[in-house]
Amino acid sequence: MQEHLDQGCGSCQKMLKTWAAMVEFARRELFYEPPAIAIRNAESYFVSLGLTLKEKADVRILRHVFDNLGLGALQGIRGAGTAPRQLMYNSSSFFIDLRVEQKPGSDWIGLAGQVVDARSTDGALEEIPVSLFSKGDKGLETATNQFGEFNFSFKAIGHLRVLLSMKKFALLLMLPEDLVGKSTS
Repeated sequence: MQEHLDQGCGSCQKMLKTWAAMVEFARRELFYEPPAIAIRNAESYFVSLGLTLKEKADVRILRHVFDNLGLGALQGIRGAGTAPRQLMYNSSSFFIDLRVEQKPGSDWIGLAGQVVDARSTDGALEEIPVSLFSKGDKGLETATNQFGEFNFSFKAIGHLRVLLSMKKFALLLMLPEDLVGKSTS
């Protein structure tokens, strides 16, 4: 085989280079460590998929599109407490608006949210089951009111996810790790 390659067969040399690259890739793969955030996101996806798979196989991960901490307008301003955090997520025509507020002097957090479907005006966002969970533990559950609003009050923990179980699919959003104050995860 080596003699054949030494004679200059172009197609066989090309194939040898391809396989040599595959072997090198496999060697490097042994040492690859995915980023921690990627692992957390994957775990959250599969946990939420397990929570909804009995009824729906379509879980849509919402994209984080706004965070008032990124504005920088409140930095350096003195005040008695911390300002509420506003977050916005979306997936196709669905928008989730969240307001997160830490109760002063405690590790309790209030989370109020509203789901909006830009394509719907018929009030179909009422009674949507909403779950708040962390690292696979199904924590709190509630349902939206006639305006698509929901709220939770809970002790601060890390790796929080919100799952909205729509009729034909589910919406999943991942809350930032630096949600409020110091992380107590």
